[in-house]
Amino acid sequence: MAPIPSKAYTRVDTSNSEFTWTINNFSSLNKTSHEYLTSPMFKVDNSEKKFFLQFFPNGYQADTTTTAMFLCQVGSESFNCRCKITLMVDYEPVLIVRSPRYSFSASNKKLAFTQFFRVEDTSEMTNDQDIMLITCELKIFTTKNESIYLHAINENTSRFKCDDLFLNEKLSDVKLQTICGKEIMAHKAILASASPIFFKMFTNDMLENKNNVVNVTDFRYEVLIEMIRYIYLGNINVKELTVTCELLGAADKYDIQGLKTMCNQILFHNLRVENAVSIFKLANKYNCNTLKDEVKKFISFHSADIMKSNNVKKLLNPVELDVIQLVLNI
Repeated sequence: MAPIPSKAYTRVDTSNSEFTWTINNFSSLNKTSHEYLTSPMFKVDNSEKKFFLQFFPNGYQADTTTTAMFLCQVGSESFNCRCKITLMVDYEPVLIVRSPRYSFSASNKKLAFTQFFRVEDTSEMTNDQDIMLITCELKIFTTKNESIYLHAINENTSRFKCDDLFLNEKLSDVKLQTICGKEIMAHKAILASASPIFFKMFTNDMLENKNNVVNVTDFRYEVLIEMIRYIYLGNINVKELTVTCELLGAADKYDIQGLKTMCNQILFHNLRVENAVSIFKLANKYNCNTLKDEVKKFISFHSADIMKSNNVKKLLNPVELDVIQLVLNI
């Protein structure tokens, strides 16, 4: 008998980090030529690798026409990484820069983006409240010394593609009907694989399983379509923060943890003085403990501005308002 063919693969693990740096009152900062701003330090996952950002808003070295951004390693470890830096204005990215694969070491401790954007375009990089929001996404590659040996896979083996079935009536066997009357055709097996709630619904003697219709009365069509998009495609297409807030509720109801995490990240990235209390209440309502802890820190830091806002009294009942004031000691 011929030997069973196999292939050896070296496993490369990745560690990811996403860090958001908010610079308030950007235009009023005293920034002379070659002066730089330094972000707080941040870590990657649970590792001990620490980083910070250096931003030169009025040019770097001889070039005073373009800004510069540096990702700086605190230690002196050797590893490979890729970095993406995004500038956000009113929830939309206005600038995205990506690095090629870069090798950090004791002698290479800074990853440079020396032509970040033109100094004359600075006003376009802040919002109406004069806030500059910088997001740094970092992926670190770690090569393991072990190898994994797998039996060779027949290249003619077909792969099940959920994206081909998204909003496709072919082979659909269930209909999701919203309160506005719009319908979404779907597939029980795909919904059940993503949600324990749908799994229970479609594997028991329930009305939805018998009639092949799920009536969704507590979420808008725009919200439901994004939940289905996530189940089939693994991503969402949301432009309004209100939709993300409702989508978090849908993810919680149908126990779709990946979507819940994605909504938490979007809400955190769009955290502002004017919406901090609303996001805190959402995080508390849906047991998003990590998001809730981060919003607490934000509220504590901006406590004076938040508590002066008339909007807070509309969002909180007297008991909640007293609790927040007690926690913040104001």
